[in-house]
Amino acid sequence: MLIKIIFLLTCLLGLGIGVLRYFQIIFNIDQGTGFFLQTDWTVWVFWIGIAALILLPLIGSIVQREPKARASRANLQFHGVFSLLLAGSILYDSYLTLSQGFTVESVALIITMLTEIAGILSAVVFIALGIHCLRGHTHSVFIGNLCAIPALWCALRIGVSLVTYATVIPISQRGLNLLFDVLILLFMIGQGRCFLGVHTVKGRRTCLSFGISAAMVGLISFVPGWIYSMNYTAINFGDPGLSTFTLALYALWFSGLAAFASPERDKSYFLSNKSLDRTVRFFEDANLHQEQSGTENPIDTKADV
Repeated sequence: MLIKIIFLLTCLLGLGIGVLRYFQIIFNIDQGTGFFLQTDWTVWVFWIGIAALILLPLIGSIVQREPKARASRANLQFHGVFSLLLAGSILYDSYLTLSQGFTVESVALIITMLTEIAGILSAVVFIALGIHCLRGHTHSVFIGNLCAIPALWCALRIGVSLVTYATVIPISQRGLNLLFDVLILLFMIGQGRCFLGVHTVKGRRTCLSFGISAAMVGLISFVPGWIYSMNYTAINFGDPGLSTFTLALYALWFSGLAAFASPERDKSYFLSNKSLDRTVRFFEDANLHQEQSGTENPIDTKADV
């Protein structure tokens, strides 16, 4: 119950910080460079709020640890739709980058090219993951191992944030982009564990710890500037790209799936047999599930003590 409350509080806090960021763009940011015109109280509130976004889910997942949980079959299948949408946005961003050419040199050029290659491969992985989920499958060693490619892509995105456009993107936007890339990398590692079926409980905890905050930071880095560019003029600094927006929604959905999964010990009190038929043991190690399936009824009606 605690992690559900923290999930909702983090979303509300992220909404408030996003509104604050929008007003900062209007009143306190130089539209040519993107730097703050003055460091007033809103700047301090903004960064304190970002720190709270990161710490709240992390503390919540440490305080409350649920060993096993069930996930809805329909929600897992809908996760496949998100995976396909994410693949499309990654391919679109890669097309834009390659068609416009590279404006960096030396090491930055190499990292950028590797990032684009890893991004295209990640799109292929997300297509495979989407088909896997839409077919109603859960754990898969093949899919779990493939999730290492999106994690590598996120790691390369960190390198791009550090070495490219250092004199153009302001510190505030660079900080948001870098934070998002670090958090989404940790989230991808956790998601890979969930689909791999090994240390799934740790994978779920990792998604809860970093996925919610990654989603909020990604939305804050993209949405306020995007809304401003629709209503006024385009911002000429630090555009994180459509894939950042889709990645944030993707992390938000999967983190919500992990946060609102039904605890295994509560199933005899809160779930009917019909509801159990519509859920799967996703946030549970695959080998444990196989052992239970081979020796006893995998849907145990006794509550854990």
